[in-house]
Amino acid sequence: MLISRHLAVKRTLTIVLLGISMLSAAQTQSTDKLHQHLQAVIGNFPGEVGVAFSIDNQLSIGINGQKAFPLFSVVKFHQALAVVERLREEQSPLTATISVAATELEKYTWSPLRDKFPRGGEFGIGNLLEYTLTQSDNNVCDILFHHVANTSYTQDYIRSIGISGCGIVTDEATMHRNPDKCRDNHTTPQAAVALLDYFHANRERDEYARFVWNAMSACATGENRIPKYLRNQVSAIVHKTGTGGTTKDGKIMGVNDMACIKLPQGHHCSLAIFVANAGCDMTRCEQLVATIAKASVDFTIGLFA
Repeated sequence: MLISRHLAVKRTLTIVLLGISMLSAAQTQSTDKLHQHLQAVIGNFPGEVGVAFSIDNQLSIGINGQKAFPLFSVVKFHQALAVVERLREEQSPLTATISVAATELEKYTWSPLRDKFPRGGEFGIGNLLEYTLTQSDNNVCDILFHHVANTSYTQDYIRSIGISGCGIVTDEATMHRNPDKCRDNHTTPQAAVALLDYFHANRERDEYARFVWNAMSACATGENRIPKYLRNQVSAIVHKTGTGGTTKDGKIMGVNDMACIKLPQGHHCSLAIFVANAGCDMTRCEQLVATIAKASVDFTIGLFA
């Protein structure tokens, strides 16, 4: 068993463009049109929305890109990168096992592993990562936090690769007991895209990186979010979703999705969309995410047409 190391509704929409020199005058006009389109899509939405995306790690575009949003289960992506880094450090294989007791499998949370193995058992770390990345298993998230890479280790690892603007301080069980803690794990959309860009650039680094890439390629959640309109348009969508509960006043706390998207032309974009405090139903929230994703990818493809 691996032991964790302890380390320590009116709003202004802004667009941030970096690397603008790479664009022609026609492409700049296209960027302006995208800005206007996203303003129209988001403008009347009853909630907070943050968007960031980059194209080939060069052009970055953001709406509320520096505002902090709750991560919810998107944190399982950050966790996965920290877990495989821990395995690298200890030169342990993905097949290294963890003994999971039945008492670690909380009853009142989303957990396909618990449903299949209610008495617990011995599980490979790679297998557990598949549960968090493809099925967003909350119990497995805490098992990995408790046995392999705790929240402090995960936070320090993300900072060590040059990503600021996010905080990872609490586990799933704590958030379940106290819903106000759900906001403690947070990120800005720009930080989320920076992490996606790092992930894409290092996806072939070793067997660990390839494993995380492949697992996220098989993500089974959020099909009505970023992937909804894109499956037949792009070569690959490697993504992780996050969803919050409902507040006392009936607002959805979070509807998130972030993805590396491979385009047929050989280009790629990294896209992060965060929705918070939404005064509408889940269908409308997911439709907003899907519409933003479609507009962003259409823009990207148009740049290279």
